[in-house]
Amino acid sequence: MKHDVDLVIANASELITCDGPSAGVGGSDLLSLEPITNGAVAVAGGRIVEVGSTAQILDRFRAADIYDVSGCLVSPSLVDPHTHLVHAGEREQEFDARATNRLAGGISTGGIAETVRKTSSARDVELLAKAEAALDDMLLHGTGLVEAKTGYGDSVETELHLLKLTRSLDGRNGVKVVPTFLGAHIPPKSDRAAFVDAVIAAIPQAAKLSGFCDIACDPVCFDFEESDRIAAAAVQHGIRLRIHADQAGPWRGLELAAKWRAASADHADYATPDDLSALAKSGTVVTLLPGSNFHMLEMTGAVIDNALAPAAKPHLPVLGAHILQSGCVPAVATNYNPGSSPSVSMQMMMQLLPRLFRLGASAAWYMATLNAAASLGHGERTGSLQPGKAADIAVWRVPRHGLVVERFGMNHIRDVWLGGRRVVADGKLTDPQAANQRGRNG
Repeated sequence: MKHDVDLVIANASELITCDGPSAGVGGSDLLSLEPITNGAVAVAGGRIVEVGSTAQILDRFRAADIYDVSGCLVSPSLVDPHTHLVHAGEREQEFDARATNRLAGGISTGGIAETVRKTSSARDVELLAKAEAALDDMLLHGTGLVEAKTGYGDSVETELHLLKLTRSLDGRNGVKVVPTFLGAHIPPKSDRAAFVDAVIAAIPQAAKLSGFCDIACDPVCFDFEESDRIAAAAVQHGIRLRIHADQAGPWRGLELAAKWRAASADHADYATPDDLSALAKSGTVVTLLPGSNFHMLEMTGAVIDNALAPAAKPHLPVLGAHILQSGCVPAVATNYNPGSSPSVSMQMMMQLLPRLFRLGASAAWYMATLNAAASLGHGERTGSLQPGKAADIAVWRVPRHGLVVERFGMNHIRDVWLGGRRVVADGKLTDPQAANQRGRNG
């Protein structure tokens, strides 16, 4: 007897489920993707009913709609667990100055201060229009779940307002937006203690708007003691932590993340094997942000007086190896922002993982789907094609999963379903009128 379902996506050249525990996968499990040849997925009520070969699925289910994807890859939609979605302005001149040695190397907060100024003076309608356009582009590149931080307010009050704007973006184009309060992003030039007190005082209000609090614990941001005070207050009010950790140099951000069992520790460019082991034990997802490493030219040595200077972070492939050996759960994210990673494409981040960290295609897929969802506490709902989960499904214009990672610099998405609803069809939004209206309102 056949069971009735709403939809069967059939005849996939290859189907990858990226399945695993809701907390994500690490170690050797990252290497075993196990694609299904000529795969299919059955959907009913916006949820996945079953996956398998097309013959198996069509033998068991009768669908109101059978969608043929011959020659295409089918996967979970992508998850972006670290963005700075709401902001104003661009910083292309800063990038050009860095590329041509007119800007001192390394990481500083000078460019961020410019974004803070522009964001804090922008009208809400301008901020929302820019963010909505970015969400549309993310969706067109296959992303269905996005974390979005504040961090560009010129005061704690502005940060809370940006958090409200971020929260309002949830679901506007079908994409789930998870807001994060990043009140402690860049420190003030004076009276740091008073600033930390103000961030802590804002946490009860932030807790009503977000389930996450991020803290930038880094050599150019906040130290361990300052960050620890904020972390204690956040946990006391029931907010889980996300940590910007050890981007500019070895610090104690990863120690902070492990201490408080943070949901994620992001950047982690200077993580040691001991750090990674501690994060594995604490259940903290390690989120790499290769867009920043790439855009900040950290794997490319500058030319100074006709001589090649050492690259800032030549050790990233070693970090990739340590991540696999540690058993920690790694994820990847765009870190979309106007300065250090102006990209909305999770595909691009997957493509950078082997090129910067020597991590393979199988790991890249887990890091951009199940593990990314796990870092947001959504691993039980999405991130893999498993029965009972939301039917968040991507169809790709290539036949095999490795080609998405190998063929860089192009968008491979053909179709996207979120919650069983087709939101991208043949590379276009299914509701372009809404996108056009947002453009006019901006």
